[in-house]
Amino acid sequence: MNTTQFVILIITAIVSVSGLVLSILNAIINKKNRRNSLREKVFQKQFDFFMKMNEFVALINHELDEFNQEASNNEESLDVIYELIEGLDLHVSKNEMIIPDELYKDIYKYVTALYDLLSEMIKDHSFLDKDNGNDVLDLDIDLQMDIINYLGLEKLSRENMELARGMRV
Repeated sequence: MNTTQFVILIITAIVSVSGLVLSILNAIINKKNRRNSLREKVFQKQFDFFMKMNEFVALINHELDEFNQEASNNEESLDVIYELIEGLDLHVSKNEMIIPDELYKDIYKYVTALYDLLSEMIKDHSFLDKDNGNDVLDLDIDLQMDIINYLGLEKLSRENMELARGMRV
């Protein structure tokens, strides 16, 4: 084997090894990209879930306020509140797989507190005293803050503000 053949053999080996290294790097990058895509899809599903859940919570809070302000607290209002709580409960059950465990526990406590509150309202045909109503309100506020923190909405809002300020300058 002469030196030219030897050099060609070395160059061929280097090209082959670098091709193998590039193939491995490409496979790693593709795997990470698939994970990022899946992560984005899961986050979007979670975001959609929390937005729909927030609609239920807002409607429930509105109906509770309306019931509390009515002179004659009627069965119809209680039925509406019950249906909204059931809707929230069903929505949570349908999406249980995408809800993080720590948030699921908080959501479950909140839904249970709503059922308990409704049960007392049905018994007394009146809104509970402020202490019991505040328990549900406190759980609601804590849950909303936990969701905001989980989704990173505060950080995103700050980043958007910084971007907007940067564009104005």
